[in-house]
Amino acid sequence: MKINLLRHAPLSFLFAVLLIVTSCRSHRELMYYRDSNGHERILGTAKPTTIYKIHKKDNLYISIISANPDLNRVYNPVQAGASINQNNLFENQATQFINGYQVNTDGNIELPILGKIFVEGKSIAECEKEIQKESLNFLKDATVKVKLLSFRVTVLGEVKLPGVYYNYNDSFSITDAIAMANGNTEFADLSQVVVVRPTESGSQIYTINLNNKAALSSEVYYLQPNDQVIIQPANNKYQQVSFTTAALILSTITSVFLVLEYIKH
Repeated sequence: MKINLLRHAPLSFLFAVLLIVTSCRSHRELMYYRDSNGHERILGTAKPTTIYKIHKKDNLYISIISANPDLNRVYNPVQAGASINQNNLFENQATQFINGYQVNTDGNIELPILGKIFVEGKSIAECEKEIQKESLNFLKDATVKVKLLSFRVTVLGEVKLPGVYYNYNDSFSITDAIAMANGNTEFADLSQVVVVRPTESGSQIYTINLNNKAALSSEVYYLQPNDQVIIQPANNKYQQVSFTTAALILSTITSVFLVLEYIKH
């Protein structure tokens, strides 16, 4: 029996057109703040996060610099210029965890010489002032710096590099987190981005629409430690996968027909 490929051509063409139409997305669906005209001032933009209050198990970087060189060596081995290994004290999360000061279950940190200091519920600025006050019992004109080492967020879903990311700046937005994850994929639904925020009474779930400029005013636009950002897949993701599979099958069948036609000739 002779196989007439021309007879199957219209069907193959229609299937290819259907595949293209149903699997493609509008570029507008992947645009951030697409309702902005690009020349406007947005009023009511969210401030860089609610002031974070220190929790139990937080890990803190603490630096105390004074006229006392012995104390400087205790708190600032890098500045003191000790060994090369000490220059790596805060190089990665593992060494940060070991060399930082963790808030214990009583809400205290325990510092060399200064002893226990209660910091739970305080902001980073308030923690600095509290340590500064305690240091005056032993030192004169000490300068205290405190940073949160355990500011991490988890980014999941339709991003190119899902994972846990750490922030060491004063503010960290949801777009910063997506950028650290190498951006969103072509299947991302930016209109339904989920942020899961842990609270003392349980986890709070928010939805933010990054297609809309109103996202800049959202209470979760700026992230807090331990937030989870989940980029949901668009509705057409699995449709496209199905049609791609169907196209592969059709291509295979067409190839078989071509081989059979060649053999018959």
